[in-house]
Amino acid sequence: FILSGITMLLMKKIKLFFLIPLLYGSIAYSQVNNSNWTHVGPISKNIPADFETGLINNYVTDPYNPSHLFVASMLGGLWESIDRGENWINIDTKFTGTNGIIDVDFMSPTKILVGTRHQSFTLKYSTGAYIYDFVSATWSATGAITLPPGISSYTMRSVEVHPQLTSPYLFLCTTVGLYRSINSGVSWNLVLNGCIENMAFVPKPNNFGYFCYVAGSNAIGQNNDPTGTLMVKQSIDDGATFPTDLSANFPISSTFTWSHSKLCPGKVSGNDYTLYLMTCVLSGTFNWDRPPSDAQAGIYLHSLVKNIVGGGITYPVISDNLNQSTYGSPERMGIAYAPQQNTLYFGGVYLYSYNFNTSTQDYTGGTHNDVHDIDIALYNGNYEMNVTSDGGIYRTLLNPSISFSTKNKGLNICSINGFSGSAKNPNKYSLGSQDITHVDIFDVSAGTYKTHPSGESDGTLIDKFNDNLILMDYQSYDYQSMVSKDGGQTITFNSGPWYPKTTSPLEANTASPANLAAEFGMQQFKQDPFRPGKIYRLGGMTFAHIAQYDFNADGFVLRNVLGSYFPDPAWESR
Repeated sequence: FILSGITMLLMKKIKLFFLIPLLYGSIAYSQVNNSNWTHVGPISKNIPADFETGLINNYVTDPYNPSHLFVASMLGGLWESIDRGENWINIDTKFTGTNGIIDVDFMSPTKILVGTRHQSFTLKYSTGAYIYDFVSATWSATGAITLPPGISSYTMRSVEVHPQLTSPYLFLCTTVGLYRSINSGVSWNLVLNGCIENMAFVPKPNNFGYFCYVAGSNAIGQNNDPTGTLMVKQSIDDGATFPTDLSANFPISSTFTWSHSKLCPGKVSGNDYTLYLMTCVLSGTFNWDRPPSDAQAGIYLHSLVKNIVGGGITYPVISDNLNQSTYGSPERMGIAYAPQQNTLYFGGVYLYSYNFNTSTQDYTGGTHNDVHDIDIALYNGNYEMNVTSDGGIYRTLLNPSISFSTKNKGLNICSINGFSGSAKNPNKYSLGSQDITHVDIFDVSAGTYKTHPSGESDGTLIDKFNDNLILMDYQSYDYQSMVSKDGGQTITFNSGPWYPKTTSPLEANTASPANLAAEFGMQQFKQDPFRPGKIYRLGGMTFAHIAQYDFNADGFVLRNVLGSYFPDPAWESR
């Protein structure tokens, strides 16, 4: 990874810790057992109440104690709260061999089943499933799974504990299939092929076991991403076999090449139990994370109603394709039902709702974008909704009006994409980070923080010759940048980038903007440490480029785009 100024900081033996990343990842600070490191930020207690932390995948409530919670982050580890999310503490996960936790489910009053998933930018893998005893604070490993032939790695999508808590049945939903254990995780058997997202359970009459349902897609995930079409199957023997394929009952347009589904429990009316199905669809260029256009991606909502006495199933239609790429992908699949409102909440990059009373869909909003999990439960006589996203945890009571507040105190997670330290002031730092919007420039000794209006920034640089000059990326998916000339007190947008003047290759032609198309580019800044004034910006994928800072124009001038030099191939010698 690229960290501007890190060499100078190490030479000065500065003691700092910024939740050190690996490309696109982060490590919870309490896991670094080294007295030479001190956690200096971001620290939520020093930041406004609406502090946004890093990505949270999963939110789970202790069924024995509703004030006891766990949340999981594939970028930031495992966290626990004993006061219903008012404060959080980090759980040391070194035993698992990764800081990536994808899901948690309760096994007993003292233990949870923990699924791992590490992600560093495009690298994704799981190290296995583990059992954590939160009373004794001890870990134990479950048995290893056997991968299908030709498969060398996998990722977990979720972990499931059979709802009859005295049962030893455990399940792992993975990109290579569904695994079941009948001995509390000592060993695992592959019971279903495919890329399995999650499970849902419907009780049989007279407490005689459960109907089990799985959702996902029908092909083993390639590169640990779903690459098949939607799959929904039923088991009548507590998940031992899944002989009944229900997939054909959830129609989607044949124009979509790939589709992947997730289930959630819904309305219960007498003997009828409803499950809701959210299906993400994609066609054209394969890119689940950022679909190429609205016409090539979308979401379908379906339902399944199981009569537990007669055994029959009906499939009421909820909504045709919502046809918005911004609604979701397999990396953003939150869905939950609110019974008192008769409303389904789902997301997506954005949080939406579907009201069954009025048959209307609406934008809910109120949270950080990129929704990963939605939990709706009755607490102290009120229905409460908790939404996890790239910005942490958001909570609201489900009254006629919805008003979210953050529950991120102590959740010190940060996906750092860029870092710079001042060469003159060992306590002054600037960082570029995904999703954290309340910490960007700060002075540790003074305890002061400065923010800028960035959503998802990458690189940053404090000029080693003039630490009043600070350059910052604006956001990962365009080529705008920002500048401060007074040490971070005021921050403005840079102009450009521009093409250079033909008569002076190092000067910007301000009449000729480059207008590079927006894309995720991982923008970074680099500086020649021996020559003042030589500051560069690097980044882009389709439009991979190098640009140089023009102090007179107060912006960047393109020097190289995809191997084409403008206009002098020997510009480096200048």
